[in-house]
Amino acid sequence: MMKVYDYSLILLLVFINCSRNVSDESTALNKMNPVGNYGKNIKLNTVTSIDQLLTNPEAYIEKKVLIEGIISAVCPMRGCWIDVTSTESDSELRLKVTDGEIVFPLSAEGKLIKTQGIFQKLELTHKQAVTRKIHFAKEKGITLHPDSVQITSEDLTSYRLYVSGAAID
Repeated sequence: MMKVYDYSLILLLVFINCSRNVSDESTALNKMNPVGNYGKNIKLNTVTSIDQLLTNPEAYIEKKVLIEGIISAVCPMRGCWIDVTSTESDSELRLKVTDGEIVFPLSAEGKLIKTQGIFQKLELTHKQAVTRKIHFAKEKGITLHPDSVQITSEDLTSYRLYVSGAAID
């Protein structure tokens, strides 16, 4: 009888913890005032422009960089990625975080962000690129059938910043 009680208690605690995490994420995602620090403290001082990164990406692959720009989109499901537009041009870079560790609020769109992380190159297979496009469409409430997805050479290689810390003004 004690074992059943122990297992029931463990399952209850796991359920409560998982529910709290989902609730915490939802609260963070819907935060009205996005101004503040997210993740680890920013330690870098020199800003690398998004244009620099995208013009000469190979020079920055797997290096820690600091960027700044305007948040142009936020993941509507979990706040686990944002798109940031350069303050100098219309160049845009996707920023990704570990799901649940940092949650960018939807209200951050249009705000200035300074963020540091590791610049990464993603090389995808055709199948991975199709899956990725379907996933991004689903986040926007659009359903795509795999046979309808068109893949270009640009879809097979992309760049992103894997974020460790950010500050939104």
